[in-house]
Amino acid sequence: MARNEEKAHAMLNRYWAQVADERRQLQPEVRPFDINECSDLARAQHWRQQVVTDLDEKTTLIQNESLGEHKLRDLNDTINRLLLERWKWEKRIFELGGPNLMRSQTPPEYQYFGATKMIPSIREVISKQAPDTRKKTRKELLRNVDYEYYGFCDESPELLEAERRAEIEVW
Repeated sequence: MARNEEKAHAMLNRYWAQVADERRQLQPEVRPFDINECSDLARAQHWRQQVVTDLDEKTTLIQNESLGEHKLRDLNDTINRLLLERWKWEKRIFELGGPNLMRSQTPPEYQYFGATKMIPSIREVISKQAPDTRKKTRKELLRNVDYEYYGFCDESPELLEAERRAEIEVW
């Protein structure tokens, strides 16, 4: 009976060795530094997907408040660099004839993520640049509503003259 188990383990070991060899052969080369060097749409989509995967890993890591201030700042810088790189890949994919994946036509601005927002010096920066995001009340919204809003003042002299001529032609 031990012989059958040994055969099974040997076959399993050979299988895992084969899988490892296949993975080594499929190891992708290093992502190109200059995005314009990539002229293949499939490769560009592959590199964008790799950047998205890296972004996912980093954004998960940055949620941990116990990492320390320096590590959090480094992670935040890395995430912002990856966001810019993702945008560049999306732009390149569109140039190569692929789908338009860009969320905006301009590169992303620097942002703070996760536990980085809890660092006191960064909290000050965020509070200085934060716009007024409170919801406006109905009274504030209606303050700027006047006759023009409802279209009562749209009648220009040219429009009135054209309407008068059209009425004469109809009669």
